[in-house]
Amino acid sequence: MIVICDDVAIQGVLRDKSRILSTTIIHEDVSAAISNVSPTASRYLPDILLPMSGDLLSMTGLVHIIPALNRSLYNYVERIKLSANSRSNFLLSTFVGEAIYSAVSVGVFGDNYPVSTFFDFESIDANFANLLSGIPFLSRSSKSPRSHILAKVGEYIDDARTPRGMSALPDPAKKLLAILSDPSLSKKDRDGLFVMYIWGLHSSNVRAAFWLFAYLLNDPATLRLVRDEIDQTLSRDFPDFESLLNAPPGVLDGPGFAYLTSAVKEALRMSSVITPVREVVEDTFITLSTGETMPLRKGEFVTANLPMYHYSESDSPCNFKADRYLVGEKSGKKVPYMPWGSGEHVCKGRFLAMHTLKMFTIMILRSLDLSAVTKTGQPLTSPYLQGYETTFMQRWQMRTQTGLSLYIRPSLRSQVPQASQVLSDEGKQ
Repeated sequence: MIVICDDVAIQGVLRDKSRILSTTIIHEDVSAAISNVSPTASRYLPDILLPMSGDLLSMTGLVHIIPALNRSLYNYVERIKLSANSRSNFLLSTFVGEAIYSAVSVGVFGDNYPVSTFFDFESIDANFANLLSGIPFLSRSSKSPRSHILAKVGEYIDDARTPRGMSALPDPAKKLLAILSDPSLSKKDRDGLFVMYIWGLHSSNVRAAFWLFAYLLNDPATLRLVRDEIDQTLSRDFPDFESLLNAPPGVLDGPGFAYLTSAVKEALRMSSVITPVREVVEDTFITLSTGETMPLRKGEFVTANLPMYHYSESDSPCNFKADRYLVGEKSGKKVPYMPWGSGEHVCKGRFLAMHTLKMFTIMILRSLDLSAVTKTGQPLTSPYLQGYETTFMQRWQMRTQTGLSLYIRPSLRSQVPQASQVLSDEGKQ
């Protein structure tokens, strides 16, 4: 494995259009690990599903997704407010993960999607490396969740293909299921491709949400600045939550949420674990920032080390600085930022992810007061959150195993005019 850390070479790897740096075997292995898809069917992802997602999840396509997504987030926060009156302790990973998984799923797949599969998704995502290893005793704990989510997704698809089910589907789900109706696909591969799509839709988003809130809760001054910006903008531009929920795509990208946008980008910079891998299928070379070339031989694998690229930032790269991108934009300084990848394989869900992260943060910080402690009961301290000063595995375990306990209570800072609440049956159990 050749690990690429040079920024120019990383761009060269990610933006390669020659297909000499191939993703075929990577898609096959990941699809087999996550959802037991056959090698032949795995080609549906890069060849058909991902290109289609470029349109479905574009800023234009979001108009068909975010109304239901926003409403689902709002309803989730309202339910948390009610339960916080009798229960104050939540696990941060579940608190943010369940909300985002449910809301995005409802927005893309409709109210009938089984959102109770969040815990299956969470287990698969937490044990992805073990599943990919193929070693039976390492991957065993995720085999049952994988079987369960495949079964529930299969039921959802079968129901969606009935006249009644089809009429309830949002436009993105109709287009996705139309592709998966290809008669050459077995039911096993059809359901597996759907689960693979779900994992790709949620994995980075849920991880980024966890770390955004972990960093903010670890820095009360920054949390206060983000909350103040939210309060000021909502009070000035949105008379109630209803107007926010019905706002068009892109409204959260405006100057009223500039500090929040910078904080989200900073959390993405520090939490991104994406390391795109390519197989070299014939001899070639890549150009380095020095102008020199580095040969790549057929049969080798190369990976673009995006986490190291993000930590090449010169100004305290291991510290969370919420205004890093805001300051960089005003000064004209280029700050490393590539959490979505680049080139032909850039993340198709990046606009949806940014909207979801910002909308969720706005609703939470406007409606709830939060504080966090570790599971040991000790206050959250910075050594847990110092990027590469903490090993990758320690940070992974903190999110998936050690966790953070979250104390929540309804906010008394302001009485927020409420939206008309539509508590639908979001997801079959």
